[in-house]
Amino acid sequence: MLVKAGFVLLALIIIFALWHFISPLNEYAAMLALALGVAAIGLPTCAFLIMIYSTIVTFKNLKKKSLDNFILDVEADQKHVEELDAYSKKDLEYAQRIIQLKITRIKNKMSLVIGSPEKIAFISLAVTGWTLIKEFSSKTPPVKLPEISLLSAPLYEILFGAAFLLALLAFVVVYLSRGMREYVYQSEILDLAIALKKENEAA
Repeated sequence: MLVKAGFVLLALIIIFALWHFISPLNEYAAMLALALGVAAIGLPTCAFLIMIYSTIVTFKNLKKKSLDNFILDVEADQKHVEELDAYSKKDLEYAQRIIQLKITRIKNKMSLVIGSPEKIAFISLAVTGWTLIKEFSSKTPPVKLPEISLLSAPLYEILFGAAFLLALLAFVVVYLSRGMREYVYQSEILDLAIALKKENEAA
């Protein structure tokens, strides 16, 4: 949920940034842009607090609920394996190879960003929000730093665009990471189904 909200927030920030570079924002639009900047800092802060709280609660209830959660997981996995029993071992092995190929491709794409995708995405969003606040909190136009002759563009605008690009890239990696976790789980279920097929054939 927070990741989807981050995508929406980033898209709105990009729209306002493009609007600002094309033509100056009016007073109300600038106030809304400031609000988006504050939200871009508040959302990652809330996300990190939720992560910390979830970790604390998980460790606190680990002994109490570990057995119950384990039983529920086993029952869910067993149900998925039974659903795959209708397919032949050849089909299951072929599906597993396809999933492994998808996992490999996703890992290669994720190698563009180092570290935890979620943390990098939220940090990038917070940096983007801070940049937005600095941009629109002053009544005067942004300070133009010395230009880079190679790009013929103000350094300030380059850094501003780089912040957006980093945030966008990080959220893309978050999306890929979530998809990869699903593929890994499917691959493990296929492993169980194939192993069960082999046991039945040997019996």
